[in-house]
Amino acid sequence: MNAKRRIAAFFRLITLTCLTIIASQTTLAFEFNPPPLKPMSADLVKKTVAMVNNPKTWERIPSSTTICMYVPGGARGDLFKLSKAYLDQIPTLTQGLKKQGVHLDITSTSPTEYQFKLRSDKLNREKVTQVKLRLYTSEAVVANDFRSKRCDGAMMSNMRARVFNPFVGSLDAIGALPSNKAMDMAVQVLAKPQLQSMMKNLGTEVVGIVPLGAAYIFVNDRKINSVDKAAGKKVAVLSFDPSQQKMISTLGAQPVAAEVTSFGPMFTSGAVDIIAAPAILFEPFELHKGMTKGNKVTGGIARFPIMQLSVVSLIQENRYPEGLGQLMREIGAQNASIASSFSLASEKAIPDKYWFDVSPSDKASYQKLMREIRISMTKEGFYDPKMMRLLKKIRCELNPTNYECSMSIE
Repeated sequence: MNAKRRIAAFFRLITLTCLTIIASQTTLAFEFNPPPLKPMSADLVKKTVAMVNNPKTWERIPSSTTICMYVPGGARGDLFKLSKAYLDQIPTLTQGLKKQGVHLDITSTSPTEYQFKLRSDKLNREKVTQVKLRLYTSEAVVANDFRSKRCDGAMMSNMRARVFNPFVGSLDAIGALPSNKAMDMAVQVLAKPQLQSMMKNLGTEVVGIVPLGAAYIFVNDRKINSVDKAAGKKVAVLSFDPSQQKMISTLGAQPVAAEVTSFGPMFTSGAVDIIAAPAILFEPFELHKGMTKGNKVTGGIARFPIMQLSVVSLIQENRYPEGLGQLMREIGAQNASIASSFSLASEKAIPDKYWFDVSPSDKASYQKLMREIRISMTKEGFYDPKMMRLLKKIRCELNPTNYECSMSIE
């Protein structure tokens, strides 16, 4: 395997590992008081009122609906509490509808059950929908149950959801979004009505994209500052995925089988030299222990985001009123910065002494290499070409002097 493919394999491993371990983490790394959701804009209020006052909408409002979520900690887990905190804010978010004769009342009947009551004064109609949140300890089961239509809606990592929508599933491409700002812009663009057809595939529809922040490389020795220097080093890989072990072996590194729960301890104990993780796991997994000897910091986190991670929400397209998905995407895009503030807060919570910079020349080299890998993986069918062109436009809007902006490829 040539150098480009070896590094591509390494980056693929990073993606899979990060999404798996972040999904399993149920304890927040620090106290985070979620900012309030932004009230619906005047334009969104207008669109919502038009949809609710359309008689056809009422033909497809379900009496009950089930949303499947991967939450290992269950209803007591911090991540579920965070999600519920935002769900409980919906009445405030929709206050502007009342003046237009549309009323949405939400009652929590249990930690995982809600009653949504919708009323249109114009049509003199009212409908009650029972909403049940079904919590899972396996993301694979969530995907399977959604595929078999046991779930009307579902939340899962973008990588897992890629089988339902390859276009949106390419959002987490290697090096495609260099910053949280770029990710926020992508969420805004994907919420535009012109792209709503791309949100639908195989009878499902992506109705929300939640940024999780960037993926970083953690090493126990700062001399391991390039992919080539990973040769001979021990890298934690998930035991249930043989492909990861193969990827690491092709780098000349030593794969060490790990479980999600043992990832952190293996790094902190010195059993492995390298792991990939988002900043949110630094505190709960006590990853600083794997980067220090005594009082001396020997390892660190490369301050070079490899990719931006995300979670998506999907629905069975034919089980809800026409236009609901577009409204949900626009409301989510209006509040995308809240999710980004959480990931940025988790990064700022890590003391400066644990970070180390990648040299400007190495950054430029890696950016070019990641571009070549994206192009190669797009040709192989791994990434969607339309998404790659869209993400390039975002990068060039943020940095128009970038060398790639004058090139027609990608």
